[in-house]
Amino acid sequence: MTIPLHAHFLDRPSARLKGWVLSTFLAASLLAMPQAASAQDADRAAIEDVMVRYRTAVSSGDEPLFLTTLLSTDIPFYAVGNGAPASETDVVAALRGVDGFRQRVFHGVLDLDQTFEEIRIEREGDLAQVSLRFVTRVLGSDQGEGWKTLVLLRTAGGWKIASELHTVRALAAPADGR
Repeated sequence: MTIPLHAHFLDRPSARLKGWVLSTFLAASLLAMPQAASAQDADRAAIEDVMVRYRTAVSSGDEPLFLTTLLSTDIPFYAVGNGAPASETDVVAALRGVDGFRQRVFHGVLDLDQTFEEIRIEREGDLAQVSLRFVTRVLGSDQGEGWKTLVLLRTAGGWKIASELHTVRALAAPADGR
């Protein structure tokens, strides 16, 4: 028996319809991909903007700017202890809750400079999680670092921080003693 090298199955109407549906679906999928990617890029950029405003607010002492990053002032917002010595334990206690953080950062006499490193953003729909390492330098005084994880929600007003958990510990002195 000889098998033909070309088949004429596409000559049948049902096969042509299936081929048309498949090619239309593939074309629509390919056209939608850049839009989906650009929407994801826009969400990521908006989340990154929240984190820039947060860091800028802390570093510049701009409490109103800081408040624009929060869903509300009664969100879960906690410093988590690391088995820290007594002086660090006092700092951790002072930073528990948004109000404690605001009092220490915006109403104290501290001159802070904060940086974020190792930022990781994960998002699905209207929910995002950001984890990062932070370094806070208190000019003319001590230094601290830690790790934080934030949950953000997309609202009509944009992405907002819905919770924050962070650690606090003294920043290790550089090897050169500076």
